[in-house]
Amino acid sequence: MRLILSTNTNAALARVIARVTGIRMGSCSIGTYPDKEVSVRIGEPVEGKEVFVVGSTFAPAEHVLSLAILINTARIQGARAVNVIIPYFAYAKSDKVDAPGSSVSAGVMADILAAAGATRVLAIGLHSSFVNARFEVPLIELSPMRLLADAFRAHHVQNVAVVSPDEGGVHRAKEFAARIGAPDIITVVKIRKTPSIVRVARITGEVRGKNVVLVDDMVQSGDTLLKATHALRREGAKDVYVAVAHAVQSGPGLKRILRTREIRGVFVTDSIPFTAKIPAKCEVVSIAPLIADALTTSPFS
Repeated sequence: MRLILSTNTNAALARVIARVTGIRMGSCSIGTYPDKEVSVRIGEPVEGKEVFVVGSTFAPAEHVLSLAILINTARIQGARAVNVIIPYFAYAKSDKVDAPGSSVSAGVMADILAAAGATRVLAIGLHSSFVNARFEVPLIELSPMRLLADAFRAHHVQNVAVVSPDEGGVHRAKEFAARIGAPDIITVVKIRKTPSIVRVARITGEVRGKNVVLVDDMVQSGDTLLKATHALRREGAKDVYVAVAHAVQSGPGLKRILRTREIRGVFVTDSIPFTAKIPAKCEVVSIAPLIADALTTSPFS
């Protein structure tokens, strides 16, 4: 017997996954006590069942607590396995010690999930491969790039160059380019001044006269993508598009990206639900088919 439970972060997505896979949506409620502490209750027996817990860890931090407590509740109530599906794994940016005294929050998150009782974790579009090494339980990463590439390809944009806005994201750009049949990968080499401010040093390829699509794992402050867009336009690029796995809406980045006239279209997934009306030049691609396909194949089938 299999069952899907969800925190409040991705409840609509969880229901779609349940419908596509045929796995029953279970009953649980997540709220707060009068003192604002997180309250979790599973409304049906889970003993002996394989449970899939869906939840992201974006702000506020109570979402992390909700996910951990729901995992633990399913475990102590006798679930045979607790598989954790994380559409957006926040805190993954701090994945290694890159300066004296810096934190490794990705490792802390991995420890929290393991200690709560996760059997395995399935995450969408992790920030880097360093995150994998932080997990003691099996971690499966699914890339949404083919979904974003298919959405972009449906617009029949010609003469396209795929661009990575930094050197660390080249593997994502390559996956996207292979899907749409683009021949070359262009990289924006940047210098980071602060965690949210960057300067473009150079562009590794020729973009003059081409339509370009910037491929990245997330938009947060928007500084990286905007600086890259300005640099590409100065080098003679025509229309600029952006394709990102995660649209973090707690900061100004997405609004800045959507507001600039230099960017013609934005493609994002629904790993983070939109809290307002989706703007006309933004296309949201569902990751439900990606997750559903994983749940119906090994090691979950």
